Amino acid sequence: MPAAPYQFLVEVGRLRLPPLTLCFAKAGTAAEWHAVLYEAATGAPPVAAGGGGGGGGGGGGAAALPTMDVASLISREGFLEVSTQNGEGWERHFVSLCPNSRLLLFFSSKSKAPGTERAAFDMLSCSLHESAPPGAPHVRGVVPAFWLSLDNSGVYGPGEKGAPTPATAVVANDPEDRARWWQALTLAMDATTLAAPSSGGGSGSGGGSGGAQPAQPSFTLMHWEKNAGFLATLGYPAERGVALNHEERTLCLWQDDRKKSLAAVLHLYAPNVKIDFGCEQKLRSGWSNLRMDICAPSAGSDDRYVMHCFLARTHEEFLKWAAALAAL
Repeated sequence: MPAAPYQFLVEVGRLRLPPLTLCFAKAGTAAEWHAVLYEAATGAPPVAAGGGGGGGGGGGGAAALPTMDVASLISREGFLEVSTQNGEGWERHFVSLCPNSRLLLFFSSKSKAPGTERAAFDMLSCSLHESAPPGAPHVRGVVPAFWLSLDNSGVYGPGEKGAPTPATAVVANDPEDRARWWQALTLAMDATTLAAPSSGGGSGSGGGSGGAQPAQPSFTLMHWEKNAGFLATLGYPAERGVALNHEERTLCLWQDDRKKSLAAVLHLYAPNVKIDFGCEQKLRSGWSNLRMDICAPSAGSDDRYVMHCFLARTHEEFLKWAAALAAL
């Protein structure tokens, strides 16, 4: 069955029957069917999207997938066999998909302890393949597999000197497990199911109070400015104070973790801002391997884009930052 942009999974309550994946060409059609089936299964209509008082008014028709329902469908983790970067072998990873950040994280251990991270894959920018694309590793026989790629590279990013690498092959435990992963990943690729920050009536900048407003991430990260000059304030790795303002879409950086002096304000609302997620090969003691790169201009130099690199102490802290940035 060819992939469709909107789909959901229907669990069949009879033994030995696999779940059904229903695919639709339009979001509205998928929402209408989901509303009907949800009410038939639960006896209650799904919560209408968007809410709140005022302006969005009237028409719009079908009830959308409730936010909590979408999150539960997207949230998924378990062991998967993943092809190596050169496509010549297989590694067993514990894989976790976060519904808020839409990051697919790969760990060498189920503990997910700092240092066990092996890859971070952004589902909002990726391609999902039912069969092996050109150059990607094939799997023998009838195997519950799928393939992932991003910017012509696999899960682990480009090869040496930026050379493109083929899509990564991923093998699930059985066809049912593959169907559930396929559904979760397909929903994760749809940015319209992201919970945006609430726009009304909040108190100030990054609060985390009401509704879908993302939680304010921690206030310090390991940071350095890539290719900075020798005497640049932010040119060396150090733990610095960092604050995200959702309303103004800015990221403030201080010279150290005590916030003694403001060093830069990044304009995340500028055109062509790029945010990438990846994984360091070598563990920095006390920090997660996961890395976030933000290419954006800073105040006073709006035409000069600079790459800033960030590490968090744990993958949970990293995911909070990724979710907050995804909701901008």
